[in-house]
Amino acid sequence: MVSQLLTCPDTTMQIHKIESDIRILNNEIFEIVQNGVNNREGRDTIEEKCKKKHEEISKLQEKLNSVNTRNQIENAQTSQIREMLNAVDKIPNKFTEYDDELVRKIVTRVKIVSKEMIEVTLLGTITLDIRV
Repeated sequence: MVSQLLTCPDTTMQIHKIESDIRILNNEIFEIVQNGVNNREGRDTIEEKCKKKHEEISKLQEKLNSVNTRNQIENAQTSQIREMLNAVDKIPNKFTEYDDELVRKIVTRVKIVSKEMIEVTLLGTITLDIRV
């Protein structure tokens, strides 16, 4: 379960891709303006050509904000899991016997969803669906 939690989707790659797409669109806007000035196009014509690019950039910026937020959440959860693993590694007996105190520190909620499924919340933020 721990390895599953630590293997989050690679939001960093998504962030780099979106940032790259925004840079490309900004370069395209620069080229549109430069070509418009060189061809003596009117301001309205140049602005109309740039309008679609600006709309695309706005959509990408919204997506980037969303991915950045998700990335921060994933990083916080990963950090909490690593802290939990470090704490578990320091326990002298490891898991040779049930330790109620440790379980109470890690498991913050157990919810029975159905006869076959329970939902376990770790550290108040990480939720696992476990089939029984």
